Amino acid sequence: MKKFHPVAETTVDARKRVSLGKAGVAEDTRYAVSVSDDGDILLTPLATIPAREAFVWSRPELLESIRRGVGQAERGELYDLGSFLQHVVEDDQD
Repeated sequence: MKKFHPVAETTVDARKRVSLGKAGVAEDTRYAVSVSDDGDILLTPLATIPAREAFVWSRPELLESIRRGVGQAERGELYDLGSFLQHVVEDDQD
């Protein structure tokens, strides 16, 4: 089990909010909130992934392929495939 140590004491304000600034959290960080039977509150940091990208994380072979491609790009292993203008559709709304 993880060990926790006291960082600060805080008070719930009139709007039921608690400040976490003294705990060193960054602005706009998302958390899953869990409450024990004893009333202890556990905040677990989350990373939100857009639904259109979530399929990558559920397919290990696709994720590995992307990581391999990123590694190749970082090493400068790039290949010019020419222009892709022939694939542009003028009435495309995207």
